[in-house]
Amino acid sequence: MSAFQPTNPSSPISQDSLFIECVEKLIPLAGQRMQAVDLNWWDVDRFLGLAFHILLTEEDLTARHQVAQLLPKFGAKAVPTLFVIFQHQNSDSTLRHLSGQALASLDRSILVTGLIDTLKASEDDRFDHQISQMLTTVAPEAIAVLTDLIETQEWRNLALRTLHLMQLPQTYLLLDQLICHPNPDIRHATIDVLSGLKDYQLLCRLENAYRAGSAHHVHHLSQQKPFFPASQHSKQQDDKDFKLLMKQAAAQTEKQDYWGAIHSYSQVISLNPENANAYGNRGLLKLNLGDQEGAITDFQYAAQLFWHTGKTANFEMTLNYLRKLTPT
Repeated sequence: MSAFQPTNPSSPISQDSLFIECVEKLIPLAGQRMQAVDLNWWDVDRFLGLAFHILLTEEDLTARHQVAQLLPKFGAKAVPTLFVIFQHQNSDSTLRHLSGQALASLDRSILVTGLIDTLKASEDDRFDHQISQMLTTVAPEAIAVLTDLIETQEWRNLALRTLHLMQLPQTYLLLDQLICHPNPDIRHATIDVLSGLKDYQLLCRLENAYRAGSAHHVHHLSQQKPFFPASQHSKQQDDKDFKLLMKQAAAQTEKQDYWGAIHSYSQVISLNPENANAYGNRGLLKLNLGDQEGAITDFQYAAQLFWHTGKTANFEMTLNYLRKLTPT
């Protein structure tokens, strides 16, 4: 990966100009591979396929160089295949050099778009780490795009995972901030993704976020209205329902009906996703039943909710549970 480094961006080119250049350069290079030339059939996307075909099969090095110089002009569309060629273990040194050169000559923002499009289209996580590391070479542009994606439900987890895999101080700082984001969906997604990646620094992130907030800031947060939207039921009915469910869960716990209590706390959470006590109590029950990972996740939710509402004593108590359960 160290061999790759973006350089100056290539000059922009219109689709019409690119089509003409493809006709002038690719068709002659294709030679015997093309039995007939009907320009009404060709378009830029088909020329892109032809360009990669020549790059991969042509024996003449000069022809391959010409194609490699043309490929960046296709923009983000060329990035996924160029990236796979650059990373593939069966690519020879010449192919790796040419594909790396083509990637490096792309405009930085176009490279970011192409790499993230590659992540979006991927059916597995085979190249996630390599793409994330390549994104570090264009970190400012990549972080800006990923931050925007976090605001979208469809690509939020992908963006959070990529930020984590980039392993840069600025991406770790951003993740610390996202754990305390005003939007509960983003806060919860951040914890979910980091927990799934076995990010055992999550406890430290919660502690650091807590220390970073002054007493005034915590008091200010505690005076704010909840960030979660009102449900379809009236607030009064929801309050009544989850209070009854909390009492029911406590009674079930007293009777050692732990699975029933977990179900009741889950119902509370479905009615009120910001109920830190429900997460904390459900975590204790899961821990009692041997579900350590489930307990850790619930305690992480509870901790960030207690922090966000200024309940420092509850926050510290929940952190104590996490310190005992989380590897150092």
